[in-house]
Amino acid sequence: MEEPAKRALHGLSESVAVAVDASEYSPELGARQDQPFADIGEKPAAERPQVDLGQVRTFLERLHALAATATAGLQDPGQLQLFLNYPDRNDSRTEQFAIGDVDHMVGEAVRQSNAGFNVYVEARTVRKRARGERGRGTEADTVAVFALVVDDDADKGKGANTAVEPSFAVESSPGNTHRWYGFVPALSGAAAKELGLALRAETGGDSDTGVITQPYRVAGTVNYPTKAKRARGRVPVDTKSLALDGPVRSTDEMRTAFPYVAPPKVETEIPEGLTGQASEGAEALLAVPEGRPGLDRSAQFHRAAWAAYHDGLTVEDFEEMARRHPEGCAAKFLTGKDRLRVEAKRSYASIAAAIAARSVGPEAEPVEPTYPDRRVSLEEGEVRLREMVGSFLPEYVLPYRVELAAWQAQAEDAKQRGAPLPPKPTPRAFVIKSSTGLGKTRQIEALIEKSIEEGLTTVYAGPHHDGLKEMKSRLTARPTLFVEDVEIWRGRKQPDPEAPGQTMCRDLHAYSDAVTAGVDLYEATCRYGEFRCEFFKVCGTQRQRAAKPKVWLVTHASLFSPRPVSMAPPDFLIIDESPLSNALPSRPVDVAFDAFDEVDPAKVEAAFVTLGRVPVDPDRTLFRGNDQSWFKYKAAVMKGYNDQLYRALRSSGDGELTRSVLEEAGIDIRMAQAARKGLELTLCSVRIVPGMTARERLVQIAAARANRPAKNVMMIWREMERFFQEGHAGSGRLIIGRDEATGARVLALWPLSRLSEGWRAPILFSDATAPPGAALEPLFGMPVDKAAEIEVRFGEGVTVTQILGAPVTATKLGTTEDADDDEDDGRLSGGGGDGDEADEKLEGEDPKRSRRDVLRYIQVRAAMAAPGQVGVICTKKLRRKLETAGLPRNVDILHFGALAGLDGWKDHCGAIIIGRQMPGPLAFEPQAGALFGAAIRRCPPPLPPARMTWYPRVLGGLRMADGSAVRVEHERHPDPWVEVLRWQGCEAQILQAIGRFRLLRREADRPCFVDLISDFPLPLTLDRVVRWRKVKPGAWAGLIRGGIVLTREADLMAAHGLSRKAARLAVPPATLPGHEPPASALTPIRVEPYRERGPPGGDVRAPRRAVFKRRGAGEVSAAYLFPEAPSAPGDLLAVLEALRLGPIEWIEADGGPRVSGPGTPEAIGIVLDSHEDTAKLHSEIYRTAKAAERARAKTGAAPKPVGWVPFRYKHAGARQKWRTGRYNPAEFDDHAHVRARIELGLELELVAFEVVEQPDI
Repeated sequence: MEEPAKRALHGLSESVAVAVDASEYSPELGARQDQPFADIGEKPAAERPQVDLGQVRTFLERLHALAATATAGLQDPGQLQLFLNYPDRNDSRTEQFAIGDVDHMVGEAVRQSNAGFNVYVEARTVRKRARGERGRGTEADTVAVFALVVDDDADKGKGANTAVEPSFAVESSPGNTHRWYGFVPALSGAAAKELGLALRAETGGDSDTGVITQPYRVAGTVNYPTKAKRARGRVPVDTKSLALDGPVRSTDEMRTAFPYVAPPKVETEIPEGLTGQASEGAEALLAVPEGRPGLDRSAQFHRAAWAAYHDGLTVEDFEEMARRHPEGCAAKFLTGKDRLRVEAKRSYASIAAAIAARSVGPEAEPVEPTYPDRRVSLEEGEVRLREMVGSFLPEYVLPYRVELAAWQAQAEDAKQRGAPLPPKPTPRAFVIKSSTGLGKTRQIEALIEKSIEEGLTTVYAGPHHDGLKEMKSRLTARPTLFVEDVEIWRGRKQPDPEAPGQTMCRDLHAYSDAVTAGVDLYEATCRYGEFRCEFFKVCGTQRQRAAKPKVWLVTHASLFSPRPVSMAPPDFLIIDESPLSNALPSRPVDVAFDAFDEVDPAKVEAAFVTLGRVPVDPDRTLFRGNDQSWFKYKAAVMKGYNDQLYRALRSSGDGELTRSVLEEAGIDIRMAQAARKGLELTLCSVRIVPGMTARERLVQIAAARANRPAKNVMMIWREMERFFQEGHAGSGRLIIGRDEATGARVLALWPLSRLSEGWRAPILFSDATAPPGAALEPLFGMPVDKAAEIEVRFGEGVTVTQILGAPVTATKLGTTEDADDDEDDGRLSGGGGDGDEADEKLEGEDPKRSRRDVLRYIQVRAAMAAPGQVGVICTKKLRRKLETAGLPRNVDILHFGALAGLDGWKDHCGAIIIGRQMPGPLAFEPQAGALFGAAIRRCPPPLPPARMTWYPRVLGGLRMADGSAVRVEHERHPDPWVEVLRWQGCEAQILQAIGRFRLLRREADRPCFVDLISDFPLPLTLDRVVRWRKVKPGAWAGLIRGGIVLTREADLMAAHGLSRKAARLAVPPATLPGHEPPASALTPIRVEPYRERGPPGGDVRAPRRAVFKRRGAGEVSAAYLFPEAPSAPGDLLAVLEALRLGPIEWIEADGGPRVSGPGTPEAIGIVLDSHEDTAKLHSEIYRTAKAAERARAKTGAAPKPVGWVPFRYKHAGARQKWRTGRYNPAEFDDHAHVRARIELGLELELVAFEVVEQPDI
C-alpha cells in the first residue's frame, strides 16, 4: 500500500500545481495596523520572521494529495479546513476548501499569516458548513480522518518517543514538532479516535496528540506567541518542514505500529473531609484575581485544584481555602448562585480520573512481579553459602593446579624438542550472588585460612584501600594467621603505613614523568643497572617488594595492570564487589583519519632525528645496521596497510565499523597482525633512569610523545585483530564519527581493560548485585560459570515501603549536570515563607519546591524515629543541597557510588533511599559496545529538532508480601547488553544502598524501616506501596523544633516569626501520623508497635498530643509531641517557653495530669477563688483583680488538680463570707503555713481558716 500511495500523492501534487507569484501576496498584505508585534517591524527585514511561500505550497500540496488518496471512492469526501487565530484577541475564524483547491488555500494561509494570524490545518475533512455557520465543528461533523498527528512538545518535557517514521514532520517552534502519520483509506471519526488514543499511549506525546479535531500548524507560516509567552521571552518564529516524503501506511499497518490497549477500568479516589491541611501553591493560585477574561479564571482555578490535590488536600480543604479568597480566581463561582462546592468537586473528580488513567498502583490491572520470589530463610541461606564457598577449592583451584603442572611439563618437553608449545589450560571463574549481610566475608576468611593450610598463594581484590585495611584486620585476628602473613599492595602514591607523612614512593615527580613517558616504572624510578634512587633502601615500595606474605590484598584497579614481578603468581583470586567500573572506558581514544598518514614510518623516523633520538635498539628499530633498503621496504608495506585502512574508513558511513567494510577493502586478521607488529618496530626507544634531572626526563617525554600517533594506530590494529577473532558483524569498540570541535571524521576506539595475564588463575567472584557471567567473561578472559544466587528474607523487624510518583528525577530535583549549583538552598528547611509564588506548571514540580518537600519528608521521618539514627542515600548533588539546607541531628547521609564496604549503619533504625543514579543511554551504549565487542542496539534517536535521547518505558511489577504485584512503569534499555550496565548503574546501586543497613538479622528487638522513593521494581518484597502525594508533608514538617509541632497560627507566628499567611499554611492537618482518622498520609507508613526509649534501632512511633495554655491567651493551644520532645512536663514547659511562647500557665500531655507553669498560682501552691484576693496574693502575676478575673475567664473553670487540699477562710468584718481555695500539700507542711502565707500576701489577719474535711480526689 505504501508505494502506490506515494505515487498517487506525487501525481495529484503535479496535477494541481499552479505557480503563485509571491508579489501577489506581499505589498498589500503586509502586517496589519493593529498587529501586536510592533517591535518586529523595527528590525531589519532579514531578521524578521517571514512567511515561506514555497514551504506553504509544498506542505499543502502534499496534504491535499494525501486527503485525495485517502478519501478516494467517497461520494462526499468533505472539506479541508484552515483555522486562523489572532493572538491576544478573541478573533478566530475557520475557512473551508475543497480537496484539490490548493491555490486558494495557499493564498489564504499566506495572506493571514502576513496579517498576524497563526495558521493551522486539520488532519480530517468535515461536512460543508451552511451559510452563516461558524466554528470548526465537533467530532460529529467529521467526514473522514486521513492522518493522525503527534504533538511533540519537547521544550515542556512532553516529548514523544517513537522510532516509527512519520509521513510529514513540521517544526512548529524550536524544540517542538508535529509528526503527521498519514494512512489510506481514511477512517471514520470513531475509528480514528481509537487509533489516536493508541498513538498517544505509544508515543507519550502532548495531550493534543492523536486528537482528530485538533488543528496543527501549516509549515512555512509564522508562529506568533501570545502576550503571556512574549512576557516570558518568546518571539515570533518561522515554522519549517523537516520531512515531507515519509511513508503513507495502510490502516492495518497503523494499527500494528500503534496497537490499541483499552485503559484499565479504575475507580477514582477523591479525598474527603476537613483536615486543616494547607497548600502553598494552591493558596497562591487562588489568590490571583481573574486578570484575563473568559475561561482563564476556570483554568486558573483548575490549576489551583491540581496543586491542592498534589499536596494532599481534600475537596473540603480546597473549598475552604478558595472561600478565603473571594476576590481571586474562584470569584466567578461565588457570584450569584454559589457554585464553588460543585466546581471544586468537579475539578477533583477530573484530576482523580486523569491520575487513575495513568495510575501505577494497587487498583490497576493485575501484573506479574518483575522479579519472582526466590527467597529462603536465613538459616538455609547460610548453609548454601557455606557449601558454595567450600566447593571452590576442590572444584576449581585444585583441578586447575593439576592441569597447570601437566602443561608445564609438556611445555618444557616441547621446548627441548623445538616443537610448538601446547595450549595453556584456561581457568574458570565461579560467581556467588548473595544477599548483603549473609556472612559472605566470614566464609571468605575461612576459605583463605584453608588455602594457607594447603600451601596456596591467595590474592584478594577489593574496591578500595579502606576495605582492604578492614579485611587485613579481620584476617589477622584469626588464630592461624599472623600480621606478616597478610599484606596490602599499595600504589606508589599511597601513604606509607610505617613512615607517617610519607608516600610509598619518595620521588613522586620522577614517578609521574615515568608514567607520562610510558616506560617501565621500576627501571625508571627504582633501579636500572648501576643507577639507583636515593630513597631505594628506605622507601615503602622496596619494603613492599621484599615482603613474602601468604595473602596479598590488592585493589580492583591493580588487576588491570601487570602483576608486580616481586609478587608470586596466585593460585586463585577472590574478587569482592564488581570491578566493572575499573574496566569500562569513560571516554574514547579518537584517531583522526589523517593520523594514518602521520604514522608513515619515514615521517616518524624523521621526527626522531629532529629530536636527536634516532632509534638504536636493534630489537626495536627498522634499521638493520646500515641496511636502509630493508627499512624502505618495510616502510612501504606498512604505508600500504595504513592507506588500505584509510580507504576502507572513508568508504564507510558513520557508526560501528563493520566486518563487511574491512573485507571489501581486503583487510583481514593477518594484515591486522602484520601492521601492528610492524608499527611496534617504529617506536622510539625511550629511557628514563633513576637520578635523572627533571630537564633530562622532559627530553625523554618529548621523544615518547612522538610515539603517540603510532601507538594509537597500533591500538586500532590490535582491536581489529580481536574484532576478527570474536567474529562479530559490527564492532562495538570501533566507532566512526566526527570530532565535535573540528567536524573532522575520526575513528573512536572504546578500549576495554582486561584482567592482566599475570593475574590469570581461578576466580571466586562475590557480589550482592553481580552482573551475569556473559558480562564478566570479556573482563576475566575465562569461562564464568552461572552465578549461584541466594536471596534471603529480611528479619521480622524490617518494614519496606515503596513510594511512587515522587519528583525525584534529576530534572525534577534540579540536580542535572547543567543545573545551577549556586542556587540558595539554605531556606529549604523553613516553614514555607509567605507562599506568594505560584507554580508555573499545571502538573509539574518546581525543582526547589521538590527538594523542599523531600527535605520535609526526611525531617518528619527523623522526628518519628528519634533518638535512633536514620540513614539517607541519594545522588551526590542532592546530598550537597540537602546538607546545605540543614538535616536533623539524627540523620546521616551518603550518596550512590560511595557505599561499597560501608558497615557503620547496621544499627540505624531507618533507611530512606531517594531516587536513583542513572546516566542516559549515550553514557552506557558505548561502554556496552566496549564490554561485549559487538555492535549494540541503540535507543531510537529523536527526530529534529534534536533533544535528549532517553530510555523507553516498560511495564513492571512490584513484588508484594501478600504475593500480589503492583503495576509500575519504569525505564529499560531495548538492548539486553546495555541493559546490564544500566541495571548495574541504577537498580544495583539502590540495592547496595539498602545492603548498608544489614537487614537480614533485624528482628523485632532491633527494627528498621526502609522507604524507597522511586518507581523502579527491585528484587525485594514490599510491605506497602503508597503514592507521594499521600505522604508528602506540608510546611509544618519544616517547623519541628525539639520534637514539638505547634498547631495554632498565633503560636506559629510567635515561635517561628512567620507572617499570618505563612502561619496559616504551616498549620498541620487535623491529625498526624498515628492519630485516627488518618488524614495525614504518613499514617500508612507508620510502623507499630514502638518502644518508648531504647538503643539506636528503636522503631518509628506515633506522636503524642499535648494541650497547653499560654498566659494571657484566650484559647487553649495544642501541639504534637514527637519522641524527641521531653517526657517530663516540666522539661516540656521549658521547651515551649524557649520557643518564645511566653509564660505557660499549664500543660497536659497525652491526657495526663495538668501541670502548672512557673509563675502561676498553681506553681506557688495556693489557688484562691476570689479574684480580689488572687490579685493581692499573686501581685507579681496580676496587677488588678480585673486582670485576675480576665485570666480566669480565658482559662475557664478554675483547675482542680488531683490531690490538692480544699480550704476556706474569712476576712475580719461582720458581713464577710467564707472564701474558698486549695493548696498543694507537697509545697506546705501543714495548714498553719498556708494561713500564714495568705495573711502575709493579703496584708491582713484572717479571723478564721479551716480545711474542708474531704479533699478532692
